[in-house]
Amino acid sequence: MATTRHDTVVRQPPAYRQPAEPPPRVRTGLTNLDALLGDGLRPGQLTVIAARTAMGKSTLALSIARDCALRQGRPARVVSLEMSNAHLLHRVISAETGVLTEKVRQRELDETEQELVRSFAARDREHGRLLFLCGDSDTPTVADIERSCAAALQQHGRLDLLVVDSLGLMDGPLKVPPVHREAEVASIVADLHQLADRLKAAVVVVEQLSHAPLAGATGRRCGAVRMSSNGG
Repeated sequence: MATTRHDTVVRQPPAYRQPAEPPPRVRTGLTNLDALLGDGLRPGQLTVIAARTAMGKSTLALSIARDCALRQGRPARVVSLEMSNAHLLHRVISAETGVLTEKVRQRELDETEQELVRSFAARDREHGRLLFLCGDSDTPTVADIERSCAAALQQHGRLDLLVVDSLGLMDGPLKVPPVHREAEVASIVADLHQLADRLKAAVVVVEQLSHAPLAGATGRRCGAVRMSSNGG
């Protein structure tokens, strides 16, 4: 019987070096949110950040990744299906230095701002470049995202946080007609759960809620399949 892409993802996962002890939770950098989560995001589990358009979902997810890598000293990877590598980097530099994103993009910096950017770059190198950014992705599958984590795993031996932005722009392991999109999203969520468990990393996925009412949605997966298939 022929092997499908789904067989490759689910039945033949790569082997990862397992930690001697369970890794600690990944803090979000937001004290109140960490308290609600029981001291942060749990390694090996999937967390969905879902909200309407322009509510700050991507900003929150990137902030969590920044805190993980640049404050906690733990390797983190951001996979964006909406932003380019350059855009991701500009947003990180702006958030870390206080320099406006547009000024960073246009490289219109005064001497003080240039020094702030240089200082940030030096800190990043000093900490071993723990924040891995991956933009310009074209509707990847979970298997594609897992392969993209190779650099962090090779350099640091582990990955503590993976951010995927966004679920609605991902493909399932097999192409399906649009009418079956909800089932495909449920399959993607299940595969992301398995990836989190294999990596022993906290996985955060961003998704845009549709305008359809979510009344009656119970449990994380039910909510996920009610999300829109558009990123945001």
